[in-house]
Amino acid sequence: MDEQLTLTLSAAVRDTTSEDPQYRLAAAQRLWGHHDDDPAVLPALRGLLSDPMGPVRHLAFMGLRDACLSEDEEYFRKGLSDSYLGVRQVSLQGLVRIGSRDALERVQQWLETEDPESRETALYCLADGWPGKAAETVSPYLKDPHPSVRVAAAQILGELTPSSSQESLAEALSDESAEVRRRAATALAQFGDRRALPQLLEALQSAPEETERLGCLEDLGALRDKSALPHLQRLANRPFVSLMERAGAGAAMYRIEPPEGLRHLQSVLRAWRTYARPYAVSLIGTHRIHELKAELQRLQNTRRAPDNLEWALAELADDGAAGNDPLQ
Repeated sequence: MDEQLTLTLSAAVRDTTSEDPQYRLAAAQRLWGHHDDDPAVLPALRGLLSDPMGPVRHLAFMGLRDACLSEDEEYFRKGLSDSYLGVRQVSLQGLVRIGSRDALERVQQWLETEDPESRETALYCLADGWPGKAAETVSPYLKDPHPSVRVAAAQILGELTPSSSQESLAEALSDESAEVRRRAATALAQFGDRRALPQLLEALQSAPEETERLGCLEDLGALRDKSALPHLQRLANRPFVSLMERAGAGAAMYRIEPPEGLRHLQSVLRAWRTYARPYAVSLIGTHRIHELKAELQRLQNTRRAPDNLEWALAELADDGAAGNDPLQ
């Protein structure tokens, strides 16, 4: 383990016993996710499970959930009655992940509560622990009174893609919540359902955050509807479009109709501003865009080669697949 990390974790373990609640909160934040790095982390987190501050207990339970040890089952059971909602939610997730004997029964109970956050948590737990059952159960929650629950249902169906949910998702495209419509369109794109196209194009134009627009571009690529090509071309050719979006548009075009989009990806790889280069490399590797393998090999000899370059080249190792998109 890195010496600096060792010192940081040792200090955090000491701070879990501080009288200052802010020190304990900061300690829990530093310890979360490091249960494999230091054997003292989990005992220190367990010592915070009864902390007076809800956020501290929440982080401690998150650490135990991620460690996923059956010996912590009793802690998760007690956490289900905690006064802090975040603790109750993480405790249910923990019981699901360790395979507690009555976890499914508890998830089903949460699905029937009046609290929308509890129903939302239960849906994700159902998908996490019993994806087959979730595929059969989640669709009715697209009509839940609360939008966050409908968003969760659409997201889960997009990941599980049960064919029985396609029409329910299509109905959700007219939901009053923009986020539900967006999630439903993402899910339908995985089916190749062209009814998702208008919503995806609208979101591409109106989404305020670049990460959302990049997600739209990924979905348009998955949809493979050729009528999206003119919209993607206009975006990629826009003079001041970000290099991230140019790369995303190029990859989407390639997935729809190779070799469309190659020059846009190439321009991002060759741009003097390199901030979008790792993203372009990840798209090339993920979608097996063999036509740009030589471009990646050229980057190997530069001083600012992206960290994910070797991974992408390994993904492109099969030269016989040049020009093929593995998702087709």
